[in-house]
Amino acid sequence: MSQLYLEPFAKEFGSNMSVKVFEVSLVEKLFYRMLRRWMERNLKREIPRERHPSFMVYTGGGLKAIKETLKLGNTIVGHAHLLDREGLVRWRAHATPTDRELQTLLRCTGQLLKDSKPK
Repeated sequence: MSQLYLEPFAKEFGSNMSVKVFEVSLVEKLFYRMLRRWMERNLKREIPRERHPSFMVYTGGGLKAIKETLKLGNTIVGHAHLLDREGLVRWRAHATPTDRELQTLLRCTGQLLKDSKPK
């Protein structure tokens, strides 16, 4: 799912050193947490090697607070968030993106980059 957001985003901003992308897989069930290493290896097989350094599997505590803070109501589908330099969420979407959502993501990112340049 993240690929649907990542491809147009990377095409537009991939060469910009000010932009960082992280992929996080949240694992909720205790059984799966015990299999964290195995899951991480298998999930990484699904993504290109160059994205491995920015990919992580989170199995720690506090998932309820994380889900509430990021407004992850439906954890079955993928989510995308755009954060500013201060870590504030400036844009979010989930599931299969619409063209309008992708256009808004790119426009918001461009504006954040423009606003962050020294005057």
